[in-house]
Amino acid sequence: MEGEEKKPPEELEPAESPEGESPEGEKEGIDLRVLVIIVLVLGVIGALYIRKKMQTGEPISPLRDQQQPMGPGRGPGQRSTGPPLTPAEQYARLEVGRRDGSASYLFDIGGRTYIVASPGRMARKEEGLSLISGEFYDITTRKEGLEPDRLYRREFGRGAGFRDTYVPLGFPLESGVALRLLFAGAEDVPNMAPSIRVIGIAHSGEVKAYPISMTDFHDIINDEVGGTPVLICWNALADLPVAFVRQIEDEPLQFGSAGLMYRGGTVAYDLGTKSLWSALTGDAIAGDLTGKALQNLPVVVTNWAYWKKEHPDTQILIGTDPETGMQYGDRPPHLKDYMRSPALYYPVEGFDPSNAALHPKARVFGVSVGGQSRAYPYAALVAVSTIEDECGGKKIKISYNREGFFAAATDAEGEEIPGVSTIYIVWKGLHPETDVYRPKLPELPGQFGGAPKPAEPEAIDTDSAESEAKSGPDPASP
Repeated sequence: MEGEEKKPPEELEPAESPEGESPEGEKEGIDLRVLVIIVLVLGVIGALYIRKKMQTGEPISPLRDQQQPMGPGRGPGQRSTGPPLTPAEQYARLEVGRRDGSASYLFDIGGRTYIVASPGRMARKEEGLSLISGEFYDITTRKEGLEPDRLYRREFGRGAGFRDTYVPLGFPLESGVALRLLFAGAEDVPNMAPSIRVIGIAHSGEVKAYPISMTDFHDIINDEVGGTPVLICWNALADLPVAFVRQIEDEPLQFGSAGLMYRGGTVAYDLGTKSLWSALTGDAIAGDLTGKALQNLPVVVTNWAYWKKEHPDTQILIGTDPETGMQYGDRPPHLKDYMRSPALYYPVEGFDPSNAALHPKARVFGVSVGGQSRAYPYAALVAVSTIEDECGGKKIKISYNREGFFAAATDAEGEEIPGVSTIYIVWKGLHPETDVYRPKLPELPGQFGGAPKPAEPEAIDTDSAESEAKSGPDPASP
């Protein structure tokens, strides 16, 4: 299903003027060499400006002013001396800023809609400098209800991310080289820290683990597990791993990182058609394959010690060939800061912070049973370890594994129920009609023998990492 890169149709060049001298009084055009010198001078000035901003820690992009919608005060860049914005007002500012930013990368040409995949750039050739055209995704065909400006440009450090800025693994890059995955057995890495977080998958008799310290840099991984072509997606800002069988109608696909975000999750693209896919759901959301869906595979995020004990025959990803030169020992600073703060980077369509049951970044374990969806705050799970509940007319049990730091759900017969561990805003975006579990307090004996029924408790506040630390280890901590 491989195809050529899609680009917008070239616009017609203006007709050339008749040969000969310019009309009297009309100035000659600027010499090409002068134009190149002007471009180079402006480039140097821009580079010096960016360098100065990075040294002083000042924001470069105006979108940086939109990244604190849920925090106190007016947030960075909001210098008004008026009253602080409410959470709903801050969230609205974030949404407007992101949509405006996305609109600057959208083009409607010849009745078709395109979004920038890679920007144009200057390249040196024998005859001098030449502008290489940018590349685009054709999103004319897209999922029903998907507004193009809700495909938010993903950030990379202090700048904008584009196609494969976050380098995918097992995927041919622009150079033609694919980063091959290197694995080792558990017994071959005795010095691997037992506390590191890994994405674990067991399928068709084969077991593999992918360290989060690597997936933070390579969040799209093309691999094979048990002879099946598999796609591992790490949605870092949602703290959510997802795995899929990467084939449609028995034809394997290869995926790269699109440089976009949708509904709080990463967006991938397939090499063949350049269609865009949600890394949260495995659905094609724009392009020729819109409406197609990948089969989901179960995965879990846990620590290496627990995974190795449960699966002694596991292999673990230790590097790539050729090497990337990246330092995988620690999480990127922007991810550390994001997971430890109340700030949001990307809004989710339809989320209303003014009546949300939980803070948008509260970690939850979500299940869907019998047509009903419910979110279980990790703060409640950590406190009690096991919750017996009824959802969708069926009895279920949610258990928190204190050794592996993850949750799982089973039905009355002990059969596993698929569940998702993520942050509340992402779960709410996937399941708009979800409710939130609230613990039922036991009836307390009254002073004179009565048993007054306690009032329904308010929503659990999971915004503070300290509240979870008092009850047990924080499953979201890196």
